[in-house]
Amino acid sequence: MSMYSYETGKFEEYFSNENNNAFYRIWAAIYTGDDRYTIEALASLNKESSLQGKWAARSRIALAAKILTMGQYESCAKLLTAIDKIAFEDDQHRNFFLSLFGLLHKLVNNRVENSTGLTLPRGIALIGDSHTLSISSVASASFTNIHYLPGTTLRLLSVKTESAQKLAVKRATILSLKNHTILFSFGEIDSRFIYSHSIHKGFNLIKQCEVAKHGLEFLIQNINPYQEAAIFSLPPINEKLMANLTESEKEIAIESYKEYSTYFNECATNLGFNVIGHRSDCMDYLVDHAHFSGSYYLELLRDIFGDNQIHPKNRLD
Repeated sequence: MSMYSYETGKFEEYFSNENNNAFYRIWAAIYTGDDRYTIEALASLNKESSLQGKWAARSRIALAAKILTMGQYESCAKLLTAIDKIAFEDDQHRNFFLSLFGLLHKLVNNRVENSTGLTLPRGIALIGDSHTLSISSVASASFTNIHYLPGTTLRLLSVKTESAQKLAVKRATILSLKNHTILFSFGEIDSRFIYSHSIHKGFNLIKQCEVAKHGLEFLIQNINPYQEAAIFSLPPINEKLMANLTESEKEIAIESYKEYSTYFNECATNLGFNVIGHRSDCMDYLVDHAHFSGSYYLELLRDIFGDNQIHPKNRLD
């Protein structure tokens, strides 16, 4: 099964072939950036007789994530309650869907408790990894220019050749031409690599910093001259991600992470990003090992953009 059409950005073509890998077909449907197409494509997977039951269930998890970014909170919640445990059968993709389902479930529960919505200025688009889902969980239905691109990291954006992730980002930025500001959420996943690999012999921190730089350069090069670029800084030290390390290993990981984080912020600033720093108490808002609650982003972005543009409000689907 050829990945050529997928890696060259022909996502609709790749998805349309039922013989292609089901996992990448789901990502291809999302990477199109076309809300209507993505919803119809993911929904159609449930009807394909050639797919195993777990992939139909997994497509519903992906669909729940997609409609959450469109402000359809109630519909997302209903989908999650109908996910069968067959979705989490053991294979190489199990952890991705288990993690995504767990995050969505926790965000939904938090949304029920807070019952607030986030109104961003009309001129802002959001493009990023799973952290965009936290913002989506409190975003009002009027703000729908959110592009969740699963599996996308700065490392994958740093490669010289074209890739599915690079082309997905390009599509998302094209769809955001009318926005005066693009807010990116990339880098946190890359930073977890520092925790787990800095303790190993041969680890090259300078190389990892260079990878981050090339990824950031790709992002800034794909926005238009009239647009501003903003990006979230890397979060503070996360003890949960070092639970399996010895004390001496933690010291190495912490020092490496601090250097990497400082470089990330300085590099992003020098490239022209408005770097949005995390608050010192952000770890109190973790809903799992790495993601923050929607209410945290509600408060953080209100601090940045002001109450006149971002405010809580009741929302009904």
